Amino acid sequence: MLGIVALSPTYRADIYLVPRPNSGYAGGMGGQLETYNHVTIITESGTNRIVTGYPSGGTPPLPKDYDFLIGK
Repeated sequence: MLGIVALSPTYRADIYLVPRPNSGYAGGMGGQLETYNHVTIITESGTNRIVTGYPSGGTPPLPKDYDFLIGK
């Protein structure tokens, strides 16, 4: 996949963070018109089957049980 390796391969999914300028914009109260310069792609582990993909800010997705108020 163009020399891009999975950030944190897990039991069920591989997560790729692909640099791509102007891939989208943040919305909502906290991110008005912030430009996203990466695309996050999540695939089934060890395959090329895409689970989801979306514009992102250049950081890996948050952990499953991340608590936004406490910051764990």
